[in-house]
Amino acid sequence: MDKIRGIKIRDFIGYFARILGLATVMGFLFLTVAIGIFYMFQGGFHLVNEILPYSAVVGAVAFVAGTAFFDYNGSDYKRSLMAGGISAIIVSFILLSVVEGILFYLKNNLNTEVFATLLFSFSFSVIASTVILWLFKSRFYSKE
Repeated sequence: MDKIRGIKIRDFIGYFARILGLATVMGFLFLTVAIGIFYMFQGGFHLVNEILPYSAVVGAVAFVAGTAFFDYNGSDYKRSLMAGGISAIIVSFILLSVVEGILFYLKNNLNTEVFATLLFSFSFSVIASTVILWLFKSRFYSKE
């Protein structure tokens, strides 16, 4: 009873747990970023002055990582620098959004109606992150 239709049960459970864990973390991140964006533009940027130096450091690291990644994959130096800059902007904005989203979670009382809406949104975020994982997997890990 170790196999079902030629599939090892232990291998499948490990694979399923990895995918479920990654999709859950990505779904939570998507939802937190979305709530952070809404929270920022609803009442202003609450912690921008406190978070901006850290966001700048993370953005600088993302710039270097993005530039090195695209340079390693054969892009010319202009495209590598441009892609590194875009990745730095995206990572900095995501960091600010996540902090604002977590601030929203901490400041607002989650009654059952709000919690139900968040849970519903979280389920869609997990589905979207699974689709993105599969697109990423098919793009970079194609079996040729």
